[in-house]
Parts: sequence; C-alpha cells; structure tokens
Amino acid sequence: MKINIQHNRDTLQTIINIQREFISNKDFNSSVEYMLKEMIDILHADRVYIFEKHLVADNLVCSQRFEFTKENISAQLNNSKFQNALYSENSFKRWKKTLSSNKPIEGLIKDFPKVERDILEPQDIKSTLIMPIFYEDECWGFIGLDDCTHERIWNILEKETLQIIANSFVAALIKDNYSKNLEEKVKLQIKNIRQKDNILTQQSKMASMGEMIGNIAHQWRQPLNVIGTSVMSLQIKYENNLLNNEFIERYVERTNTIIQNMSHTIDDFRNFFAPNKEKVDFNIKETIEETLNFLGGAFKVHNINILINCDSDCIINGYKNEFSQAILVILNNSKDAIVQNNISQGDITIDISCDKNYIKVIIKDNGGGIPEDILDKVFEPYFTTKHQTQGTGIGLYMVKEIIENNMQGRIFIENFTKSNSDGRCEAGVMVTIKLTAAL
Repeated sequence: MKINIQHNRDTLQTIINIQREFISNKDFNSSVEYMLKEMIDILHADRVYIFEKHLVADNLVCSQRFEFTKENISAQLNNSKFQNALYSENSFKRWKKTLSSNKPIEGLIKDFPKVERDILEPQDIKSTLIMPIFYEDECWGFIGLDDCTHERIWNILEKETLQIIANSFVAALIKDNYSKNLEEKVKLQIKNIRQKDNILTQQSKMASMGEMIGNIAHQWRQPLNVIGTSVMSLQIKYENNLLNNEFIERYVERTNTIIQNMSHTIDDFRNFFAPNKEKVDFNIKETIEETLNFLGGAFKVHNINILINCDSDCIINGYKNEFSQAILVILNNSKDAIVQNNISQGDITIDISCDKNYIKVIIKDNGGGIPEDILDKVFEPYFTTKHQTQGTGIGLYMVKEIIENNMQGRIFIENFTKSNSDGRCEAGVMVTIKLTAAL
C-alpha cells in the first residue's frame, strides 16, 4: 500500500511538473519533449508518441509528430509508414471510429486484427494504450504508449494519467496556436504601420519638394529680374544702333555668370534633399546656416530676421540631410505662423549650446504661439492648424521621427512669451531639440 501511495504521489507530481513546464516554457516543442520523457519514467512505457490528423490532397491522413523511447527501443519518428498514412485504410479504420468516439484503443497486440498487427508487430510492440486528443470538439489526433518488452494490461491510474496528460497537451496546443496567431497579427500590424510610415514619408518628400520649388523660386526671382532688365537694355541699344563688341561681351559674361549661379542653386537643393542614409559627423551651426541659405529669399520677402547664437563648435554624428530637413520644417512653420498672424517684424532666434555629452538647439519665434488645447497634438500625423491648401499635417510628425527615431534624440514644443524693450509682450513657439554629442 505504501508503494502504491508513493507511486500515486509521484504520478501526480509528474503531472504538475508537465503542466508547469507548459505554462513557463514558451518553446512548445521542447515542452512536449519534456512531457514525453516524464511519461516514459512515470508510466514505465518503452515508447511514447503523438500523431496528428490532417488533410493531404483532400485525403484524411495521420502523421507522427513527436516521439520518445527508452534506450535499445527502435525509434519510429522517421518511419515513412507513419507519415501521411491514410486514415481511412482498413489498417486504421477501427482506430478512426473508436478514437472519434473519444474512446481509447488498448490491449495486447496479439489480440488486435491482423491488418493492425501487420503494422504494429514490426515495431516489437507487445501491448499499447492509445488515447484520443480532442481539440475544439474534434479529434485532433492521438497520444500513445507502447510496451515492447512485456504483455501488459493498462490499469485505471495509467489510463487516467494518460488522459490528463492528453488534456494538458491540448491546453498547451491552444496556448501555442494563440501565440502564433498573436505573433502573426503583430507582424501584420507592424507591416501595416510600416506601410503607413512609408506613405507618410513619401508625402513628406512631396511636401518638401513643394517647399524646395518655392525656395528655388525665391532664389531665382532676383537673377531673373536682372536677366529681364538686361534683355530690355539689349533691345533698346539694338533699336538705337548702340550695340558694340564691348557691350555684347559684358552682356554675355554677366548673363552666363547669373545662369551658372542659378544652376548652382539647383545643385545645392538637389544635394540638400538627397536621401543620404549614411551617418557622418557634422557641425550643427554650419548645417543650420546651410539650411538658411535655401530660405533666405522667402524670409526676406516677409521681413523676418533670423539670429543664431552659438558659443562653440557643436559636432554630432548622424544623418545630416535629415537633420537639415527637420530644421527646414520647423523654420518654415515659424515663417507661416508669422505671416498668418500679420506680424510686421518677424523674429526667429536659434540658440545652440553643447557640452561633452549633449547638444541642445532651441528655436524661438514670435509668431503668436499655438492654442494650448491642441499643443499636445502637433506631432500627430495629419494634424495641422493650417488650411488644407497650405499644409498636410505631416511636417512635425516627420521631424519627430527624424529626431527621436533616426537620431535617438528628443524634441519638445511649447509656447512662450517675452517682453520687448518698449514694454510690449510677444507670444511665440519654442522648439527644443536635444541630441547626443559626437565623442
């Protein structure tokens, strides 16, 4: 009696260990292998295995998925007879009917029908116990025990143990399928998010292209006016017979110089918007000054002054062109706010400071600020305070992506007010960018 009680305790503990393994181990296959090994020990079987039913070309078949054997017992996991075996053949016909009725198949192999003995006896099986595995109210497959050394009749405890283990396997199978489905859903969501980000990036590029064309127009307006004036002068001198070689040479030289400068402007903008994804060390102040070269004409037209304060060279390692585009978006937003609010004298201040660890860029304008109820939304995609003809709502979203994801920095935006020397208060926006300095 003491031996039986101890065996029952060991059996119960083994079941608990198997269930704990299924719960704690994320690797389904290794958990099943652990389960089969424990079954060999506690049920004193020579071979344990799991078969799964499935369809192949509309035919119901069964295939062995897992197996564990004692030493000197032949393994059958790679036996082709037990892969995609037709479940409707005579050799398995009784099994299909019995297992589908949620009943076990058990007994001495010598008492089995001949068609079954022909399959089982070559494996040296003396007796077997097969328990169906039900998943979502359907027979998923079966789990089995073989004794290849003794003819034995399986007792009630062994049958109940096998049934409990089969149920534990089903619970683990549900968990594994749920994890796989969840993983697929996460992958799909990530794919969708990346597709949306690609769309946003493309729209941002189109918006940047529009800005680029507008800035090129500002850069070209003055030289085109000069060329137009020169052409009129040429026509007047021609009509009055005042043309001479010296005038023609000066005219051609001056016009060629203007055209070359206009061509350089195109090259500068093309290089500025090139998709350079290589990290380089670059000077923050110099990069911002280069960016301002593209904006000079547009800001002068609207009487906007830009002041840069920087005490020392601040060098950072990152994507120079992307950083320039981020600054371009911020400055253009400041310009649009100043123009929209009819500020007669626009001011933008850029303060750059750095130490051995961090670089901080603070951009302030006097464009009137952002309503407090929407201030926390400005970095959201497609959110804009501008008219639909003036903005897409993706500029600051892409700025945040560039600064925080591509350059591992931080960006903040807030309203601020300042008092002028004449006692007047001006409101505006302050954008703070914090980056890690290059070592």
